[in-house]
This record gives sequence, structure tokens and C-alpha cells, in this order.
Amino acid sequence: MNKKIALKESITVLVVLLAILGILIIGFQLSPHIPILTAFMCLLFYGRFRRFSWDDIHDGIVKGITPGIIPILIFLLIGVLVASWILSGTIPTIMVYGFQLISVRFFLPTAFLVCTIVGITVGSSFTTISTIGIAFLGIGHILGFNDAMTTGAVVSGAFLGNNCSPLSDTTNLAAGIGEVNLFEHIAGMRYTDLPAFLISMLFYIFLGHSSHTADLQAITEMIQNMKAGFWISPWTLIPLLVLFGGAIKKIPAIPTLLTGSATAIVLAFIHQPSQHCSLVRLRQLSWHLSTSLD
Repeated sequence: MNKKIALKESITVLVVLLAILGILIIGFQLSPHIPILTAFMCLLFYGRFRRFSWDDIHDGIVKGITPGIIPILIFLLIGVLVASWILSGTIPTIMVYGFQLISVRFFLPTAFLVCTIVGITVGSSFTTISTIGIAFLGIGHILGFNDAMTTGAVVSGAFLGNNCSPLSDTTNLAAGIGEVNLFEHIAGMRYTDLPAFLISMLFYIFLGHSSHTADLQAITEMIQNMKAGFWISPWTLIPLLVLFGGAIKKIPAIPTLLTGSATAIVLAFIHQPSQHCSLVRLRQLSWHLSTSLD
């Protein structure tokens, strides 16, 4: 059966579904699973009410889920990547080097600029946030910056870089839909991206200069704790180089993330062979270092 629903009816159904989700999640403070399942069931019954066959509904479900399978896998792999990078010492090493190299006054603009560059290089905002971004969040927290400000610098830089990257899926998709050359499309975005970059940079410079002085004792203690609890070495930056190499060679995200995670796991096992049980638990439980600063 090939039936079509009018635009007004589609918008009405969408508004009702959003209202159901909003009321149950925000109003009743339910976890997202039950509201999503409720909205899904309502949509199924509405489809049957409109005399769509179960085969049509099934085909629609498959067609709707298919584009989201790869992003879901990427989200899962990002969790594995972050956990393995923490255990191997990659993220702690970035944080320690960051404490030693980054000026407190220019921390926010530095985080914004670096995340923008990494976003352009990698072509994935989520990968940028979950790797370099997490390191900057840790550094910012210890330096005494508001977590919201640091998150804003990281996320805005990552998404701006992703938007300008020739490796980005969304950028390539937009160029393909618009039937224009990819680099012409990127060049055309300079009228919006460049002002956004400059305004954001000035904003973060102002916020950085107006922030209070960092607690040097807390920074020193955190560096000592990290050196005691993790392997701090340039060797631990190999997974980061692997990630950049995969992005530059335009290798798809899934094998790149798998390789970056596998490299980190190998490094962790080489450094501490006795930690093989922790490596298995790490896949689900992540990693936490307890300090007096918690």
C-alpha cells in the first residue's frame, strides 16, 4: 500500500509526539526510555488507525532506523575510545602537558582554537569533544574555570571545526544535496563561520581575562596524582596520532575509532600487563582516579 499523509497532518502528529515526550520527560521527570516507547506505541496505533498495513509500518521503521545505525555505533565506540585513552594515559598526558604549557588567562581561547583545529582535522565534532575536549574540561576544572564556560569553548570549537572540515559527513552531505563542489561549499560558509569564529574568540579572551587566578597548589597536586596513577609519557600520544592519521587519510570513522582504541589498549597492556582484567571491566565501567580534590 502506497499511502501518503498530508503535510498538515504530519506536522500535527510530530507536535503531538513532541508534546508527549516533553510532558513525560520534563513534567514527570521520567527517564527517556519510557516516553520514547510511549510515543512509539502511539505512532504505531495511529498508523493502524490510518489503515497502514503492518508491512508498511515495518518498512517505515527499518527505513527510519537505517540512517542512525552508523551514528549509534560511533557513539558506542567513542565511549570505548575515551575509557581506553584514560587507562592508557593518553588523556591524562594531554592534561598534564596542558597544565604546563597553557596560560591561565588564555585557557578558554586556547581550548576554543585547538578544538576548532582538531575538528577541522578529524571531521567529527563528537570525536573532538570526547578526546581533546575531555582533556580541556579536566584542565579547566582544576584551573578554576566554570564548567559551563569550558564546555562552551570546547563544544563551539568542535562544531565550528566540524562545519568547516572537508572530512565531515554533514559538510559533504550538504554539498551533495546542494549539488555544488565541496570546497566551493566550504568557501561559501566563510561569510558565517569566520565572523562566528572571531566573535567567539574575542568573547573567550574576555572571559579568560576576567576569570580568577588558578589555585597553583591544586594544579601541582593534580599533576602529582596523575603521574602517580597514570602513565604520563609522549608514547601515550600514539593513539592520538593514529586518530589524526586516520582522519587525514579519510579512513571511515568506525575503523579509525577502533584502531585508536586498540592502540591505547595495547599501550596500557604493555605498560601494566597485570591490568588485563581491568581492561575487560573498563569497556563498561570506564575509569576513575580518586584524589583529595574530588
